[in-house]
Amino acid sequence: MQYQTTSPVQTKKIARLFAEEIARTKSGKHAFVVVFKGDLGAGKTTFIQGLLRELGVKKKIVSPTFTLLRSYALSSRAHPLVGGEAEGSVFTKAHHFDCYRIGDASEIKELGFKELLADPQNIILIEWPERIAKALPREKITVTLSYGETINERIIEVK
Repeated sequence: MQYQTTSPVQTKKIARLFAEEIARTKSGKHAFVVVFKGDLGAGKTTFIQGLLRELGVKKKIVSPTFTLLRSYALSSRAHPLVGGEAEGSVFTKAHHFDCYRIGDASEIKELGFKELLADPQNIILIEWPERIAKALPREKITVTLSYGETINERIIEVK
């Protein structure tokens, strides 16, 4: 799928629609992983903000550039994809990684990445996935954001 946006508001709307699509592709074997590719300022964090809002995160959502990881508990009242601690719920936690400052895939292991991947009730969102390519699972969704022809235009491709 490919989308074109001209504002952060539109980008966040597309992210909310993407949350609905996740329900159709979710498998129950391990965490659901979405990787975000794009140049600095292309809109990766903006897209993730829209997605996390749709999943019920109320607090301020910022890229974990210096902390590498931010985790969020998801409320059972927020969205049909979210179940809190309810049995059979799709997601109970979201984990947002920003790998821009990571030197190689071994560094992400120190953050408990393998354990987070093992939990099927986690959704894991990763900016700069090329920095940890060796650690990524085969099954993942890739969202690529790129600049369009005008200063505000962004092209969003989901694979």
